[in-house]
Amino acid sequence: MWKVVVFVACLALLITVVNMMAEHRAENDLIFRLCADQESVMSDLRALLLEPDQGGATAIQQTRSSMIAAKLLFIVPQQSAEADADYLARLAQYLSGRCEA
Repeated sequence: MWKVVVFVACLALLITVVNMMAEHRAENDLIFRLCADQESVMSDLRALLLEPDQGGATAIQQTRSSMIAAKLLFIVPQQSAEADADYLARLAQYLSGRCEA
């Protein structure tokens, strides 16, 4: 019985540590990508938010840079009544603050 309890505790600890390490790496890796070319990221975000395609959905190129920019939308979500221009300004401020730190 002792062995089972120790095994389950070690397994839970291992899962927690791996999860924390993955979360830390994902956040830091994303910030490095965002900071590498802030102008490109902001232009991709602007296109993602403001340029509709023929189907009425937002235009997004299936490129690595636009997908990286799209991840920023999930990190810093848009407020419900926030205008697109205000949101883009807030994203630029967030990005410049994180890149300087």
